[in-house]
Amino acid sequence: MNKRGILLVVFAFVAIMGYLSVQEYGVNPTEKPAYNSESLTEIIDRPISPATISIGSQAVVPSWEWVQIINEKPVVQYYSNEVYQMLRGDKCGIEFGGVVTVIEARGEDLVVEYAAPGDPLGTRCPSGVRFIVNKTNFSKMSAEYATTDNRIQEEKDVVNRLLARHYYGEPMDAGEWEWIHVVNVTPVVQIYSNGSELLSYGDSCGCGSLISHDGKRISEGGTIHPRGEANGRVLYEYTAKDDPMGTPCPSGVLFFKKK
Repeated sequence: MNKRGILLVVFAFVAIMGYLSVQEYGVNPTEKPAYNSESLTEIIDRPISPATISIGSQAVVPSWEWVQIINEKPVVQYYSNEVYQMLRGDKCGIEFGGVVTVIEARGEDLVVEYAAPGDPLGTRCPSGVRFIVNKTNFSKMSAEYATTDNRIQEEKDVVNRLLARHYYGEPMDAGEWEWIHVVNVTPVVQIYSNGSELLSYGDSCGCGSLISHDGKRISEGGTIHPRGEANGRVLYEYTAKDDPMGTPCPSGVLFFKKK
């Protein structure tokens, strides 16, 4: 077979597999709602109340929340090493900054379709997920998002201001394991056994030493350096003793603790 014949066979195979994938998973990526971060301001500035909600009304998600999907067809969800079919009744998490659009009204409830920020993996809901939300809750979402976003921007400004002073306090042992709220404005890399991802403001990881019930050491722990103080809280930078993988914090993670 000549090169042209081989190419035709390859193109035909790709087309068939794409068609079968849509049939099997019930999802065509081009049909998923597009996410546009530039439209967030427009959505927030648009006044809304339970009485004015209609088909096509939009709101911005103010915080992480588990939702139960009601899609009739399966929705593809990607993990770092596999593809999963999410079925009606499964749950996933909608994220801060995602956008929901009303596609149906059912009395005081609304059926909304979700557009995800970024490229969600794992338990984070992908774009195209549909779920039910109460009208009153829907009408409050964008205002709550704006309030939270302002607070986040203020805290990020504090972090940048403290780091600009280039202050490094005396290191101290990080102590026992605790989950911390990451406040890094510039992301740091977190390594997993099957890949990596970026940790940044709003993420969480485990800081300190952790030993399992059977005596196995899960995290070697590390040290923390004070980087500054503001509003009764100290900004710390974590340095891991080893090269942690998974949920333990990598070196360079920043977090606040009360004095």
